Amino acid sequence: MPALDAHCSMASRDEVEQLQLERLQATLHRVYKNVEYYRDSFRNCGFYPDDLTSLDTLQKLPTTARDTLVKNYPYGMFAVPLREVIRLQSTSSEVRGPIVVGFTRNDIDHWTELAARSLLSAGVGPDDVVHIYIDYGMFPGALGLHYGAERIGASVIPSSNMPPDTELEMMKNYHTTVLVTTPHKALRLIDFIRLHHVNVKALMLRACLLVGQYWSESVRKRIEENIYTPVFDCYGHSEIVATGIAAECKERNGLHINEDHFIAEVVDPASGKALQPGQAGELMITTLTKEAFPLIRYRTGDITRLNEKPCGCGSCFVRMDKVTSRTDDMLFVGGVNLFPAQVERIIADAIGPAASRPVFQLVVAGSEVSESVEVALEVNEAIFSDRLRALRSLEDKIRDELFDIIGVTAKIRLVEPGTLGQQAESVRVVDKREANL
Repeated sequence: MPALDAHCSMASRDEVEQLQLERLQATLHRVYKNVEYYRDSFRNCGFYPDDLTSLDTLQKLPTTARDTLVKNYPYGMFAVPLREVIRLQSTSSEVRGPIVVGFTRNDIDHWTELAARSLLSAGVGPDDVVHIYIDYGMFPGALGLHYGAERIGASVIPSSNMPPDTELEMMKNYHTTVLVTTPHKALRLIDFIRLHHVNVKALMLRACLLVGQYWSESVRKRIEENIYTPVFDCYGHSEIVATGIAAECKERNGLHINEDHFIAEVVDPASGKALQPGQAGELMITTLTKEAFPLIRYRTGDITRLNEKPCGCGSCFVRMDKVTSRTDDMLFVGGVNLFPAQVERIIADAIGPAASRPVFQLVVAGSEVSESVEVALEVNEAIFSDRLRALRSLEDKIRDELFDIIGVTAKIRLVEPGTLGQQAESVRVVDKREANL
């Protein structure tokens, strides 16, 4: 069933669940035959793909964690020969380990159509001019949205890291009607508009789609009040598809999960036990149409809840709440994903292999628009030097590595031993931001 089929989300629940069952059977047979990890895990729990008789059977299967993908790097989780893979994308992390996600030609086509569906849900059409204000290199979802907009027939303006004044001038001159960006970049635009008294009404914007970060309803309100256009949410995951798993419709009361391509479950993060609709827990996704990199019951780490109540738009697809938190300690700073463990690894490498575990604290301050990161690091014996130049060199090395590896600009502050106290061992992050996204 094509992703752009207008009748898909309007089908009955019985029709949707029958389609899911058929596609799930095909997916389970594919991974059992071609992916050693799934073949072994199925055998260990006494399951064979032909045992699938209903969607409820899925809950008997083991979950897939990110660590599993890391252990099978690079191609251990691929379900097709490498010659059939036409795109490779890495979600590498210095601490958590790299993951390579592969896409066949059909995978790319499905992703394009799912991104197009997300745009259509926000009312985007062939007469629109879509301005994609996203770093294409740092956020692979930009490509999906780019091709999705072209699939609809809209005109696309690919942008990246232009200054706010340049972006706004382009939007004005090119008659942009739809802005696709991250919450952080949108708030930067808003800050510039307010500071320089830009006449927003000279723009032709009629919709804004935010991707790539978690954000709150207060952020939606702030953007809408300043650019006079509705803001829509779109959910994706880097190990699945970066955009297009779910998206808001014009009702903007939850994100419709594209259930013809994904099965969503919400489980207790600690026990893994399935939760009822309306209960908050960790989102798990099973892919139904991915050929190269299918995932069964993948634990996303995102906290949400499912809503099976009818939506005013008429779609029967289940909705999920906006994701606002995670099960791990990942931070969003300046549009970049930041893990304290990453910072620790960079500090340890800078100090040297003989050093003890560094005692440090991340201090995130500022507002939604202008965020700052400071790394307070206690000077132990391995770090101490009576030469100021050596200490400055260490600060520079840590700062440069943080930018090169993570993409975060940070101030490094060396402090005396004991300054941070025992609290630094358990509280690695001090978040002083005025309003979190």
